[in-house]
Amino acid sequence: MSDEVPSVKKIVRKKTRGRPSIYDPANLEQVTKYALLGLIDDEIADLFNVSTDTFSRWKRDIPGFLIALSEGREKADANVASSLYERACGYSHEAVKIFMPAGAEAPVYAPYEEHIPADVAAARIWLYNRQRKRFNNVVDNQVNVTNNVDVNLSLTGISDLLTRNKNPDEAGGISTDT
Repeated sequence: MSDEVPSVKKIVRKKTRGRPSIYDPANLEQVTKYALLGLIDDEIADLFNVSTDTFSRWKRDIPGFLIALSEGREKADANVASSLYERACGYSHEAVKIFMPAGAEAPVYAPYEEHIPADVAAARIWLYNRQRKRFNNVVDNQVNVTNNVDVNLSLTGISDLLTRNKNPDEAGGISTDT
């Protein structure tokens, strides 16, 4: 008896149903550019005149396609994050003021360094996305009372309570009469 394992070859048959794919590997650069522009899958699929299902199948079945799409998105996200960071911290850049003095034949160009101050809204966005637990904008309006009673305060609930309970003998013993 031989210790060799016989080789098993899989028979691969070419798909014969449906129309041929219009996928073209030459479009990978275009996919990256569309992703850099911030287009979403549906929009890119429309530009290639394919359904979103076909687009999803390309992402799943064609590794180069998904890589090209991811590279464009990552580069776009990195550019936006960099710009947001600069805006959040403030930055300086070279600028030029152009003056046309009275009686002058040519304009005067005055280079200077312009400082853009930090933007509080950009800083909030940056910090919220980077440290969500520490910079969450949601405020918990629920108050827990020690006698195992949960009190949920809202303006609507208080006004309803005050308008409904004209008689202290009705629910809650709260009266609005003076």
